[in-house]
Amino acid sequence: MKRILCVFAFVAILATGTAFADHPDGWGVGIVGNLSIHHDRDGHGVHAGLGGIGLSLKIPAVPIYWGFFLRGLGEKHSGGGVTGDYYFIDDHIDGPWHWYFGLGGFFNLDVHKHTYANKDYTYNWMNFGLRIPIGVSVQPMDWFELFIQAVPSVGLAAWGDGTYKDESGKKLGREPESYFFWGVPIEFGIRFWF
Repeated sequence: MKRILCVFAFVAILATGTAFADHPDGWGVGIVGNLSIHHDRDGHGVHAGLGGIGLSLKIPAVPIYWGFFLRGLGEKHSGGGVTGDYYFIDDHIDGPWHWYFGLGGFFNLDVHKHTYANKDYTYNWMNFGLRIPIGVSVQPMDWFELFIQAVPSVGLAAWGDGTYKDESGKKLGREPESYFFWGVPIEFGIRFWF
């Protein structure tokens, strides 16, 4: 409990003492990509891969930086997710360079289709939790921004039931389960401000 209070106190100090909005005040619209390093369910280790591509959106007067991601729209896999981040620190470094630090959340949902023993089945996977964006951006012009950020994330993940029985009555496929999830997505993209 003391650790949680210390974290909240640290965030409050950052938010009141050193937080300065350095991004433009208007609309920010762009494209964001995601490379993910994450821990899979117990016993399956750490994996890396493309986490998706999506829309980056900042609405005027709303202090949240949104991301809307797609991860495939194919026959075997389709999914997507949403992120929302609030920057406690959004400060100028030098010239066109800026840095930021914040706290946010994420939610992802995927549908997988597989074939075992000549039978098709479908199962769902989802995860949600907290994320801490830490990034740098460069704005060579007021209306154009390039950014990259590391986003340590923690949360819960769950597989929905995707099992079926074969001719002998044996269950095949994926049993439902939930587990602790962590990852460090690397996000990069461009935004246009107007």
